[in-house]
Amino acid sequence: MRSLWWLVALSILVTGGTAAYMIHLVLEARGIERLGDGHDPRTYGFDFDTLLIDEADLIGSHLARDGLDVLDLPQRYDAEEATGYRGRDKYVVSGDLVVGVSVGNEQIAYPLQILNWHEVVNDTLAGIPIVVSYSPLAGLAAAFDRRVDGETLTFGLSGLLYNNHHLLYDRAIESPPGTRSGSPESGPEGATLESKESLWSPLLGKAISGPAAARSKTLRPLSVQLVPWKAWVAQHPRTRVLARDDRKIMAYRRSPFSTYHGNDILRFPAEPLPDPTERPYKTRCIAVETSAAASGSEWVIFDLEEVRASADTRGSWSTNLGGVPLRFQVFGEEHVSAWVERADRGPLVSRPVFWFAWYACRPDDPIL
Repeated sequence: MRSLWWLVALSILVTGGTAAYMIHLVLEARGIERLGDGHDPRTYGFDFDTLLIDEADLIGSHLARDGLDVLDLPQRYDAEEATGYRGRDKYVVSGDLVVGVSVGNEQIAYPLQILNWHEVVNDTLAGIPIVVSYSPLAGLAAAFDRRVDGETLTFGLSGLLYNNHHLLYDRAIESPPGTRSGSPESGPEGATLESKESLWSPLLGKAISGPAAARSKTLRPLSVQLVPWKAWVAQHPRTRVLARDDRKIMAYRRSPFSTYHGNDILRFPAEPLPDPTERPYKTRCIAVETSAAASGSEWVIFDLEEVRASADTRGSWSTNLGGVPLRFQVFGEEHVSAWVERADRGPLVSRPVFWFAWYACRPDDPIL
């Protein structure tokens, strides 16, 4: 019996030590004083005079601004390095989910094991500045061109949530002397400095507060795939892979959202919510853009469980959406994912997302 108590005590010690280390990672990212008390959106210092959504829908994420380390122009591995990670333990294995982004003839894979701990990556691909955003609470993966009106934005993590997906903000921009951007104030040596950052929704792909919202600015979306590594590298054997920070290996080896993704309980409120008797809130979906009308983009949502049920024995399913031929390849047993593309190889914008998060922001979009 005494040995059993020793085992229990050891288990508590190890679990507590791991939890303490994860808390340390967050505190390390807070090494400097940051805006935001974790709860009251007004403490984060953003401009709400131009807010395009109901302020009541903004929620503090329990983190301050940039409470997680945003990655700026991170290092990369090639596919062979990522799979064999310098001859030691493997960095990615076949079933690991990655967010894959392709621009021109270049591709990068961003493993979820890394994105869980950073959520935002400012990067470049094929000479184009991009931002990759992953919101674990909303199951949302998105990527955009960071250029807006001739300026390249650098994004941070605002610390605020809108219907459970994190909001980005563009960090203060110093412009060349004699130019103006947004609502500037005087800077050093005649330069101008953006006095108010803008908040951006990666689900909506647009600014929702600040100078960019006042000018109705949007981000040019890039296609992403949220699929197992084996599927991504099979299509793109020359892909590059986001490198890991060896100082955070203990964190990367754990999934802080495995329990959350394994049930249908929401961590934060969302409004409106869909009928849970029709499908679970966290049903994994893919939103596909069908057009970019003058009044905004139009989207159709595909329930991946329904797609899997319709797929053939190889996991393949095809459909036609407004004259556009779509092809899905379904993966996974416990947590379904899918590759979606146009059968005619034309451009396609899609966003993996949980059903409740998309519905809360765009309740009128049809789901198939």
